Amino acid sequence: RIVPDGDDLVTENNTQSLAFEVVDRPLRALYLDGYPRWERRYLTALLLREPSIASSSLMLATDRRFIQEGDVNLAVLPRSAEEWAEFDVVILGDLRADLFSAEQLENLRTHIAERGAGLLLIAGPGAMPRGWAESPLADLLPVAVASGGIAERFDTPVTLSPTPLADRLGLLRFEPVDIADPALGWTNLRYAQRYSDGEIKPAAEELAA
Repeated sequence: RIVPDGDDLVTENNTQSLAFEVVDRPLRALYLDGYPRWERRYLTALLLREPSIASSSLMLATDRRFIQEGDVNLAVLPRSAEEWAEFDVVILGDLRADLFSAEQLENLRTHIAERGAGLLLIAGPGAMPRGWAESPLADLLPVAVASGGIAERFDTPVTLSPTPLADRLGLLRFEPVDIADPALGWTNLRYAQRYSDGEIKPAAEELAA
């Protein structure tokens, strides 16, 4: 409801009814990755420890078999829009897009772009994100990449510096710890890809550099 400061010629457009649903349950997360790398081991353990998250963590093989961990076991990978709707957040690691059918990815895109589910992408030396450049999820990538290209990576571990946007949102500040200090050890990213300003999509907002 908008309450105008003075006289309003049209009062009928000052109110709008909205419907929303309040859900009292853990956040449901699905984490998919392609091989047993350090990032997967760390994130799987993090999801399992967090009581406010119910997670399924799967490692997909090239023959579409999968090995899974997590709080919730899956009989099959989600295919329909209804099956994807069981998850509030989908995390995609370094795995190939062709491990999924076109229908699976189209339904996943609908779940994210139209239903508002969260999508997290964790880059890697294999396929993420360049192997997804021609997939149904291509327009959801935060960077514009060419299909089949080799990602440029940093030769040494790097640290992150929060951007002014992160400061405005109150993110990535852990006083008195400075995450940009490489001497801490745990703040170093062992693997990171390099992107120029021209490769970052106009709608993407950077929280760290």
